[in-house]
Amino acid sequence: MWIGKAHYRTLDGLINSAQERNTEMLRREGAVNQKVADLERMNAQLVATVEWMKIRLNSVERERAVLISAAIGIKVPVPEFMPVTGDADMQKTFSEMPNLSTVGEDAEEEATPVDYSQLPGYRAQK
Repeated sequence: MWIGKAHYRTLDGLINSAQERNTEMLRREGAVNQKVADLERMNAQLVATVEWMKIRLNSVERERAVLISAAIGIKVPVPEFMPVTGDADMQKTFSEMPNLSTVGEDAEEEATPVDYSQLPGYRAQK
């Protein structure tokens, strides 16, 4: 089947344009994947740092309690960071959080109409 030069150039331009868009999207996808990998690495470092800080703070609190006990003779309670157990409440994502856009819809459905004519001094508007 033969097509005219104008149609061929139009189709060729569309194909080239689609290939350029595809190349650009692949480049962006690679950049996003690299950013995700960087963020995961940073998150792992931050989690390790926070865990180290918890351990260090726990030991400082115990040491403080021992020193106060030795100096004054008073037993002081020692606060301690506990590891997260992985409860479902702690692992909620934003999509599982309560949606505030529907606040009041239930109240409107359950609302009892008020008869203002029973109130003293009420005058119906005309």
